[in-house]
Amino acid sequence: VHVIKQALQASNVFVFGELLELESVIELSKNPDYAEHKKWYDLLCIFAHGTLHDYNERKDLPQLGAKELYKLKELTVLSMAADHRGLSYDVLL
Repeated sequence: VHVIKQALQASNVFVFGELLELESVIELSKNPDYAEHKKWYDLLCIFAHGTLHDYNERKDLPQLGAKELYKLKELTVLSMAADHRGLSYDVLL
């Protein structure tokens, strides 16, 4: 969990797929002994493949600090830009 927190807080880390492949991180999602930590795995999945909307839909995830929230907003805009040829202000809201 500590490694996930560090990655989410690091201002220069924007790729999270490699973390999702680590055996210790995979264990968080599968092992019932770590059930209380699965929320961190789910949060990492959102940073790797999701959007701010996905995060807001999940009330059970850890609360994001200002840095993490800003980073997720940046990643969301990048995801939207990849999916749309042009981004209007309305789409961003």
